[in-house]
Amino acid sequence: MKITTILNTIIRQTKDAWMSTTHTNAMIINKLSKILGNGCRYRQIGRLQHAEAFYWKFFGHTPDHPETLNLLGLLAQSNKEIQTGLKS
Repeated sequence: MKITTILNTIIRQTKDAWMSTTHTNAMIINKLSKILGNGCRYRQIGRLQHAEAFYWKFFGHTPDHPETLNLLGLLAQSNKEIQTGLKS
């Protein structure tokens, strides 16, 4: 599965889970989208440590989200941290 597909799925599911008419929830969704987007941009330019930091930050807000774990596992695998990737 492509990383962009995974990211879009995470954002869509997060928005669906927290969708509300309140301004606070909209701000949370916007913040999480930015965190995930920053992680993706850093990964795309090869700054994997920065990407990992943003992915872990996103994970802190969505610890039960399976696609977040998948992203962290893929990143660990691309960093040649196979054991970490397998555990994720």
